[in-house]
Amino acid sequence: MEISFYTTNSDDVFMTLPLPGINGGGDIPVIVDNVTTKIEDLTAFAGFAGLLLGSEDLSFKIKGRTTIHVGKLHTKVNYNEMVKMKGFNKLTGMEIQSYNLVPNNPNINLAGKVLIPNPTVVTIEMVTAPQYAPLVYFKVANITLKGNVHISFSLNGTVLGFGTIPNLTITPGNHQYDFQGKLGDKAMTALLTAIISGGKNTALTVKGNGTEVDGVDIPWLSSPLASLEVTVPIAVSG
Repeated sequence: MEISFYTTNSDDVFMTLPLPGINGGGDIPVIVDNVTTKIEDLTAFAGFAGLLLGSEDLSFKIKGRTTIHVGKLHTKVNYNEMVKMKGFNKLTGMEIQSYNLVPNNPNINLAGKVLIPNPTVVTIEMVTAPQYAPLVYFKVANITLKGNVHISFSLNGTVLGFGTIPNLTITPGNHQYDFQGKLGDKAMTALLTAIISGGKNTALTVKGNGTEVDGVDIPWLSSPLASLEVTVPIAVSG
């Protein structure tokens, strides 16, 4: 027995969730956790990921059938529901809250902390399953997103350089994450000049430039992130 997930404008199943028989009844809530779901269609799932990242609120459909046991009685139950939830709202509220220059490092010259709000209640843990490659699995339990997110930094339409948010684990709420970047000398001068002259009005445009777990690209997440251009204010304190 399993539940199938659909976006509201498609009949393509993007994910299935195995659902065992349920014990309960009446108005008693039933919670099923630690169940591994399976992504059935990467293109459809990328569409769902895009909705999740880009929407303030979103809806999706679930359909399926299971058995409910109440004592010695059991009955088949069909699911055909519309689920509503909060989305990431284009990462609105993202902010670079601290930064410092990194000398004598050939790979990076900028590092700091970035605030990434997560208003969702989705629980996602990205892992790869080689025996099912290129499918990706994720668990419905205690929302986490694990992996490296690669980004580009732009100022007033000019790309300054590229960076990484390493070993990213996004959890619900407002949390800080480490980031690091590599900017050219002229780009770094332009950024520091903008911070000094612009003060609190200084902001970078940050765009996704790839996402990977254990060196494996995750296209269903990379594509939606690449479509987002997030205006990220820079805290003046440095």
